[in-house]
Amino acid sequence: MPKHLVQFYPITLVARDGVTQKFSWVLPLGRVRCIDPERSDVTSKIERSGVTHIISCSYYVHHENCLRGLHLARDEQQLNHIVVSQELRDALAATGESSMFFRPEDIPSFLRRIVH
Repeated sequence: MPKHLVQFYPITLVARDGVTQKFSWVLPLGRVRCIDPERSDVTSKIERSGVTHIISCSYYVHHENCLRGLHLARDEQQLNHIVVSQELRDALAATGESSMFFRPEDIPSFLRRIVH
């Protein structure tokens, strides 16, 4: 991933059993158009010239190969929607850390968001 498309901010995590500074907050700066608004259940949006700005969505459907070779990016239609490549997901999973992976239906939420 090109360095200009991601920033890492060191963070301090404080828990009951200790403090660690071995993690960073990752901010993807690259923008792609992954959400397919025609196949997703977009519940609120603003139409602008050339792009649909998605306010809320009940479930997401992504365009195939939308990351265009990137491993981490924000969707330009909904900037809080971060997309991770399967390769990055697999590399993170290989670390043995399981707390970063979840199925959307397992997360308590006022408005369920499911990615297909």
